[in-house]
Amino acid sequence: MLTIGDLARHCGTTPKAIRLYHRKGLLPEPDRAANGYRLYDATALIRLRRIRGMRDLGLPLSRIGDLLDGQAAAMHDALFELRDELDEQAALIARKRSALEQLLRDDRDPELPARLGTALATLRAAGLPAPILNRDREDLLLVITLADDPAATTEQLTTMYETLATAPNLSRYVELSRRFAALADGGHEPAELDRLARDYTGFLLTALPALGRTDAPAHGGKDFSELLGEYDESTLGPAQLAVLNAVHENLGAHLETVIPQAPS
Repeated sequence: MLTIGDLARHCGTTPKAIRLYHRKGLLPEPDRAANGYRLYDATALIRLRRIRGMRDLGLPLSRIGDLLDGQAAAMHDALFELRDELDEQAALIARKRSALEQLLRDDRDPELPARLGTALATLRAAGLPAPILNRDREDLLLVITLADDPAATTEQLTTMYETLATAPNLSRYVELSRRFAALADGGHEPAELDRLARDYTGFLLTALPALGRTDAPAHGGKDFSELLGEYDESTLGPAQLAVLNAVHENLGAHLETVIPQAPS
């Protein structure tokens, strides 16, 4: 007779696993010695060896119980099913590996849609300051997540960033972004802030005409506006916030000239 430790050693498993097989009903509880220890015979050793073999093949415990007492044909059917499952897993792994290799080749952000990630990689290569790049990335994730129509918003943002990442806009956007990043240090004159806000507004309206269209898609919702505002306040310095707010005001004033307010 074998103790549970002896049985585990012979079958290449552990006493803990054997106790699990008892609880699952795969291995019958044996008789116990006078001291309360389990004592296993050759039948138990053979059954445990079969359980271990099936586990090594990848069969789940939920299937093993039926197979232990079934016909050989049932085992073959289970193995065919397991093979099909492994084929599906292999195909999934191959797709994931291919996508991963493409990400590594493109050197783009894996958390953004492919075209957006490629556009940001182009901006990074052109010298966009890291703080601005990180902010643009997080801003994109926030806007897409909160958008009423994520697919349409993603397409709109992709078009916008692909435009920014294309000459002649690329060098100008990087230059403006460097000036904006430099404001984080503080100590800048109001005239400098006003000038950067005007330059930014003019650039955006020229490079991205959709910003000046009255039919541009809206990203509605109170949560959207509040969260974006909180994000701006938590990631920008006072001078940067002043420039950003001024750009928003300038863009709003531009729209008012496109659609004059009706007299009250």
